[in-house]
Amino acid sequence: MTLAYLKKTPRSGNLPTWMVIGNLMKEPKAEWKTLAREFKEKDLVAALAEIAKDPQANGRARDYALEAIASHGGKAGLQALAPALKDDADMTRKLEKAMQKAK
Repeated sequence: MTLAYLKKTPRSGNLPTWMVIGNLMKEPKAEWKTLAREFKEKDLVAALAEIAKDPQANGRARDYALEAIASHGGKAGLQALAPALKDDADMTRKLEKAMQKAK
């Protein structure tokens, strides 16, 4: 359900809500990954990347998407976004900040 919700378009100030993405910013626990066998981190990172790139999405949701990508996709996940965000100075700055915190 989470991926379907995150992939839903068109995005707006209310979709997706930043509160849902905020819950994804935490580092995933290994036991959760074991229990949720259908969970694919790369699919989550891809959905979050689309939100981060979408200027129609809620600003806080876009910011939180970067933080969640840092938790689930690391620096590599964030670096993959750089070309798509290069024309958005604010998001580029936030991307650089997230990369400093990422592992």
